[in-house]
Amino acid sequence: MPLPLDLPSQEEPQISSKSRIFRATNPAKERKPSTKGKKSAGKLAQLMQMPVDVFYEIAGHLHFQDLLHLARVSKRFRGILISKKSRHLWVAARQNVPGVPLPDCPEQLSEPPYASLLYDRICMACGVGRCVNVDYGLRVRFCSACYKKNVYYGSYLVHYVEEQDLNVIYTLVPRKETYDQSQIDNVDVLEHKSHDRYYKPELTVVAEWYRLHATLASADELDKFVKERREFSTRIQEWGLAMQRWTDDSQAAKEEAERLASQNRKASIIVKLKEMGYSPDDFPRTERWKRNVEAPRELTSNIWKSIQPLLIGQLFEEKKNREKVVRINLRYQETQRHYAALLAAMDAHERGSMPGF
Repeated sequence: MPLPLDLPSQEEPQISSKSRIFRATNPAKERKPSTKGKKSAGKLAQLMQMPVDVFYEIAGHLHFQDLLHLARVSKRFRGILISKKSRHLWVAARQNVPGVPLPDCPEQLSEPPYASLLYDRICMACGVGRCVNVDYGLRVRFCSACYKKNVYYGSYLVHYVEEQDLNVIYTLVPRKETYDQSQIDNVDVLEHKSHDRYYKPELTVVAEWYRLHATLASADELDKFVKERREFSTRIQEWGLAMQRWTDDSQAAKEEAERLASQNRKASIIVKLKEMGYSPDDFPRTERWKRNVEAPRELTSNIWKSIQPLLIGQLFEEKKNREKVVRINLRYQETQRHYAALLAAMDAHERGSMPGF
């Protein structure tokens, strides 16, 4: 009897004992229950009551991340947006992401988990926040502790699998990539070795499935399984590399946009301050001044209204500091003249015992 090619479900990722979730918390510093959702409920009331077709029309214009957030607002929104019928909304939202186009959704990953992998900063194992260890080829995001717990070197299989099978099994799953430039257009799963790192739950289930095929299936069925798994792993790793390129390009575009916004903001502020009678020579050279003047946000009327008193205060403070420096320098020069006159009135022996100025 031929074995099915579809793999059984993987085990859940393991939580590391070193995860931040186990750290003792100080009750005095615990956050108060958020009331943000309650405050925004009234704002979304009309959206929740409108017909589904009108809701679809509005949701089709949202950003990928905004649609992910909307799906978590209520059970009704979740029921609508997680449905397979709403896939076109997620595709449209992904295409609404400005700048560099996002790669298409990969195999074995639907659009909502794709958005979650991309935008959420939550560990897939323990659930703590601020997790930046994402590997798109492995399709995982973990905190540092859980990453080490779930992404293993392939050599851990040595004690469980025959050596002649290991070199085949490594080629059946995606590996952790280093994203060297040489790999961008040269994905070769046949290069996967024991010193590479793999997602343990995936590697384990594929190894078990391979051994099952090798034991119970015919040679043709085993070859078909190996061929399809290698093709799948190649496609997933190519998608992971495409995601890394997208991440790098998006970051570069973001930095360039922030640089231009900062440059435009600085130019606008200089124009406004010149109209008030100031010149660039009057400007302080402090970090505080730089943060207000060169922030990576375009200058709007509201922002100018907010920072104008701060800048004027810093200009006044800078003027006082400069006047103080001038007074100190004048006093220093005057003291130096008096000291020189004093030395001139002394004989050579007395001058030799006087300190330098």
